[in-house]
Amino acid sequence: MKTVTFEHGTVTGYKYRGCKCLACCNAYAAYQRTRNRKRAYGTWQPLVDAAPARKHLEALHARGMAWEQIARVSGVPVTELRRLRIPMGSHQPPERIRRERAQLLLAVEFDVAPTTPKALVPSVGTARRVQGLRAIGWPLPVLTERSGLSRHALTGAMRQAMVQETTRTAVVELYDDLKDQDPRRHGVPDESTRKAITWAARSGWAAPNCWLSSDIDDPDAKPGPPEGRRYSSPSAGDRRQAIVDDTAELASQGCTREVIAVRLGVSWEAVQRAHSRAGVRIPPILSSGSVAA
Repeated sequence: MKTVTFEHGTVTGYKYRGCKCLACCNAYAAYQRTRNRKRAYGTWQPLVDAAPARKHLEALHARGMAWEQIARVSGVPVTELRRLRIPMGSHQPPERIRRERAQLLLAVEFDVAPTTPKALVPSVGTARRVQGLRAIGWPLPVLTERSGLSRHALTGAMRQAMVQETTRTAVVELYDDLKDQDPRRHGVPDESTRKAITWAARSGWAAPNCWLSSDIDDPDAKPGPPEGRRYSSPSAGDRRQAIVDDTAELASQGCTREVIAVRLGVSWEAVQRAHSRAGVRIPPILSSGSVAA
């Protein structure tokens, strides 16, 4: 996690970072003398406009930093951040804040790493990734199984403004693995794929090839026209190996040759050719084609 550094020989170091070195003590003593003198002349103005700090905080949060994380990095309590952002009872957010507080808040730089796995982050990128996978045919039950997340977590990410960091991380990894993969090549039935695509189309969800990687987490960005193919084009060797691997898996589940051909979206003759060219024997259990579906 990033932390805000400070220079020794400053009031910030003494007052807010707890540094008691000689340089910081001297700086604080000079600050006290200046303050007392300006107070005597009536020119003491310790407060500054709160708008720049407030705008900076909102920008950090919109990009994904949790409020707890901002508080930890800046050293400003979460309660103060809350008072700066939203009304508290009959009290409106302050128009002016102490100069030192503003300096601490403006010094915070964006850091995507959360303070805790359960920290809340904006859900916009997570929702777009789930929607994108649905748009290319990945059914929700399959996404649930592959991500290790509950159905509630995935659907909630598309409805709620915030999600836990653990959910965001799991969805990002899932999306990176599947964003250009044809579900049918991974054993997903055609009917399930069609239903997912139809649902996404009716909902107006954009496919992954409509998003730039730099825009998908930006709440102000919009999807563009599709670029390139929806699914990656595997090499002939990859296709053969996929057929061989999927055939073995489906055979172990008790599927017949006819069912396997339908699930893989090819003819049984194509399955036989793939095994022949890969130098792999067809599972013996399929030799007669009499296995029950």
